[in-house]
Amino acid sequence: MCARSLCQGVLATCTNLGNTLSFRLLFQRRMRAAASAQAARRVLGECLPDVHVTVPDLYCCTTKALVPSSFKYEDLSFTFELYQQDSERQHRISCMEDWNKDFRENEDEEVEEYEDYLSPTVLSNYAAPPHYVNPDANFKENLIWCSTVRGGPEGVCAAAPDAAEPGPTKRIARRTSVAIETHDPWGHGYSSCDWCRPYRMVVTVTRDTDGKMCQIVDVVCRDGEGFQELGGASMTGCVGFMVVPDDGEKDDDDELDNDSEDWGSSDEDRGLSVCCFLGSNQHNKSIEQQLEEPGRDEKVDKAWDGMMNVAYESLGALFELSIKWNNTDPLQIAEALGTLEWY
Repeated sequence: MCARSLCQGVLATCTNLGNTLSFRLLFQRRMRAAASAQAARRVLGECLPDVHVTVPDLYCCTTKALVPSSFKYEDLSFTFELYQQDSERQHRISCMEDWNKDFRENEDEEVEEYEDYLSPTVLSNYAAPPHYVNPDANFKENLIWCSTVRGGPEGVCAAAPDAAEPGPTKRIARRTSVAIETHDPWGHGYSSCDWCRPYRMVVTVTRDTDGKMCQIVDVVCRDGEGFQELGGASMTGCVGFMVVPDDGEKDDDDELDNDSEDWGSSDEDRGLSVCCFLGSNQHNKSIEQQLEEPGRDEKVDKAWDGMMNVAYESLGALFELSIKWNNTDPLQIAEALGTLEWY
């Protein structure tokens, strides 16, 4: 569905414009894009009812420009960021402490102390707040995964790369993914779509032509909003998000029958919108079947071992963040994005 090529644009090289763009300037532009998106985030309607267990609101976080800009879709790179509420890290540490305590009661057992993959060093280096996204948030969120990729005609997919292993089996490289826990309290390996709620997905677009940025997606999963599990047991979160709203008046004749095969609801179809996906697990596969064999990196292996000890039965591996356009014409997508404010 989506292109998975790595980005080779201005964010990757910072030299496309003859070194005129410094990292300081890119930082400033990213901050302005994030601040604008935070101020503009609003509800425009409802998402497609028959895709979700509950019907979340349809959000938008972009602003129309007074003067449109022109560029090619091929000149855009898309940065996906996945944030996780810090309460998840605290929950993992608490569970591991209980697990260690239980095993210490058996003197024959040698217990290896567990350090969460969001260690103090990782937190201080890049994962902990403040972030570009809403630095004054009341909820502490840690950046746990990030990838910059090119887009395809149907959408944009940031996937955890497969491991370079011999044979036909495709498994995720351990160092390119992160564990996603479904919080199954009964040990059955699956619970409700509540597992989506600690996460936040942000997508920011950068133009190679001038390095300007626009934050087009900000899926916040709190209070029942944001990602809902697709199909009820897919281990994939899904939600609609408006990128470029139509300025025209809502027409009753535009309403779609919920049984229609047309993509999206009437609210999502009035403008350029996306369906956002959080792929947390390869369904019906254990965590060990999803990941490459251990042995490449001791620290990475130890982090995964700790997660497996805490939540083996309800553990998945992030394999993609993606968006799917409701329009498959790159020229029309670029034209619509050109009507937005870029920073």
